[in-house]
Amino acid sequence: MTCRLKGREVARRLVKAIEDSGTVEIVSGLDEGAGDIKCGRAISLADCYVIALAEALDATAVFARREKEIIREMERAPFGVNLVFLEDLRARDG
Repeated sequence: MTCRLKGREVARRLVKAIEDSGTVEIVSGLDEGAGDIKCGRAISLADCYVIALAEALDATAVFARREKEIIREMERAPFGVNLVFLEDLRARDG
């Protein structure tokens, strides 16, 4: 929310302050990647992590079904990775 309201730089400074306080520990770039996606996209944080992991691994993000939020965001601007929906594969294989 901070990122959307105040911008990425303010959000990064707040995350750094929280990390420096010892309250949380960021162990990989995955948290930052998911946060960057969440800042610019109206999708769930869990979906942001799936996409961030796919980006980090140069892989495909796999989702069970086509959720309206993800489809809306895909139509607004493509993601940096391919997205696959299992429901599409089931429908195709009938």
